[in-house]
Formats: sequence, structure tokens, C-alpha cells
Amino acid sequence: MYINDISAVSEVMMDYTLDFYIRQLWTDERLTYNSTTVSQLILGAEFAKKIWIPDTFFINGKQVSLHISTTTDSNVLLRIQPNGHILYSLRLTVVLSCPMDLRNFPMDRQLCQIKVASYGYSTSDIDYHWAQGFDTFGIRDGLYLPTFVIQGYRRFKTFKLLSTGNYTRLICELRFARSIGYYLNQIYIPAFLIVVISWMPFWLDREDTHARVGLGVTTVLTMTTLITSTNEALPKISYIKAIDIYLFTCFLMVFGSLIEYATVGYFESSVKGLDKYLNNVINTSKATGDEKSATNPETEANGVVVKPMRTGMFFEVVSRKSASTTDKYSRCVFPVVFVVFNVMYWVIYLNLSRETITDLVLAKDY
Repeated sequence: MYINDISAVSEVMMDYTLDFYIRQLWTDERLTYNSTTVSQLILGAEFAKKIWIPDTFFINGKQVSLHISTTTDSNVLLRIQPNGHILYSLRLTVVLSCPMDLRNFPMDRQLCQIKVASYGYSTSDIDYHWAQGFDTFGIRDGLYLPTFVIQGYRRFKTFKLLSTGNYTRLICELRFARSIGYYLNQIYIPAFLIVVISWMPFWLDREDTHARVGLGVTTVLTMTTLITSTNEALPKISYIKAIDIYLFTCFLMVFGSLIEYATVGYFESSVKGLDKYLNNVINTSKATGDEKSATNPETEANGVVVKPMRTGMFFEVVSRKSASTTDKYSRCVFPVVFVVFNVMYWVIYLNLSRETITDLVLAKDY
């Protein structure tokens, strides 16, 4: 088997598309012949229909198409040697199912299988096995995938007992490692910067509530849009992916910043309310000519019992101090928490992505 191209690996459809050559070899004693001048017969696709050939099919295949040459014949190669040994080669484009575990997405590693078996012949009739030697399986040099790197492959043989008999199965597993570069540029870095931008109001004037809250709402909406667009490009699965954890944490950080703006805004509005109330009390007392009312918080002004000014001043001081303290601690707490989360996140998932398979034939070996 020789893989010429891998055109697509889809997480949404859970499949991948291969363009490859499959070569089958067997011996048919009925096709032996004596010849001293001809070492082998090279025949076309029409003659292949006149002899027995294995009914090989792809167990996990969704769609199979045979390539056509410029002479309108199928890409079929048939060679028969004098001793009855037959080489039967086809060029196919096959869409194969590949169930993926996306828990570590986009730092995941996937094993996609090519399953080959006979459709109608059991092991008593056909016994499939991989040809010996590494040169019996190959991948075209320079094969490039936009979002994956082919780490290697492994081959093995299994038997499957069905109601119609025991069947031989040949399985080849391709190991794909996802390239994280695209997701860093399009998702991780923008999400990181959105969180950093959400901290800017911590250094703005506390009285400028509209600017602080406006920026907070904008970052929350931007983060929501980023999460939605990311999930639209992925299959609808019930478990949590690695990228979900990162984006959800970023959303919590941005939302927490918005709550901080609202809290500081509440303290500032309380201070303004107290200032307005105390000014009204003083102005009312001066208007009535009662200087004692302006200095004695427990006297009456216009028949209204004035609340203690000292209490109002106390709450004003507390509110101003609380707003200042909230901003002061937020400038340190939010960045520290986010940096610690990033360190833990990348250390854990990068280590999980280094999982190795002992019997894997690495890409550099073929």
C-alpha cells in the first residue's frame, strides 16, 4: 500500500480522504504457463474481469472511487508470472471513517484506521496478511497537511468472528498529530488579548463609569462571539474539550472584570449620593438661618429630622476607600490568577499530547 495524498481530515464528519495505491498478490495455479521469452504478462483492466480476483473491501469506508486513466480505462495493473503469481494494483480515492477523541483538542493525537477484509470469503477460503518488509507500505515524500502532521503508522492482523464465518482483517493505523499554530493565531492569542484588554479599566478614572462598563460589556460580547464561532467549526459533542476550558476561563475572567467595574461604580454612586445629601442638608440649614442645624446633625431643619452628618461622612470615606481598594487589588489579582491558569493549562495539556505508541513506525523510518 502506498499513500499518494491525504486530501482532508475532518473533525466534523469524523473521516479522512486518502488517495493511494493498493497492491494485492496471490497465486492462482490455473494461470500458470510455460514461456522462455516472456517473464510476465502485463494485462489491462478488461482482462481482470475474466479471472478470479479477491473481493476486497474497506470495512470503515464511506465512499470508494476508482481512478480513470486518459484512455477511459480504470487505473488497474495486472501482471501474471509463469508460476501463477499475480500482482493486482489499483489506484483508489477512499473516504474512511475515523472516530476521534477530541478531549485534548487542539493538542490531540488521532489514530485513523484503514481496515481491509474480504466481503464474502472467510478464512477457510482467503487468508490476508501484510507483505514482509517496510517497503510494502509507504507515504509520498513531501506530503503536507495544513492542520496535521503524520507521525507514523502501525500494521497488524486480526480475526473477526461473524454469523457467516471467521474473517481475516488487515488494519493499518495512521498516527496524526494536530498542528496547533492555526489555533494559536486564531483563537488562543485573541482570547488572551481580550482578557488583557478587560483589565485596562482598572487604571481608568473610577468616576468614568460609562467608559469602564462599556469596555467591559464589549469584551464580554467579543469573547462570546469567539466561543460561538469556535464551536460552530467543531462537531456537537457532549464532553468538554481542552479549548473549551481555556475559552470558558477567559470568559469568566472577562465577566469577573465586568463585575468589578459594576462594584466600583456602585461605590462611586454611593459617594455621589452622600455628597449630594450632605450638601442639601447644609444648604437647607443655612437657608433657615439655623447655624446650629448645619453643625449639629441631630437638630431639625424645616421640621425634618436630619440624619447624622458624621454617619454620612463615615460611609463616604468607607465607600471611597472600598472603591480604591477594589481597583488596587484587582490590578494584581486578575493578572496573577490568569498567568497561573495559563501555566497550569499549557503544562498539563502539552504533557498529555506527548503520549507515545511503542510499536509505531515513525515517519522518519519510511
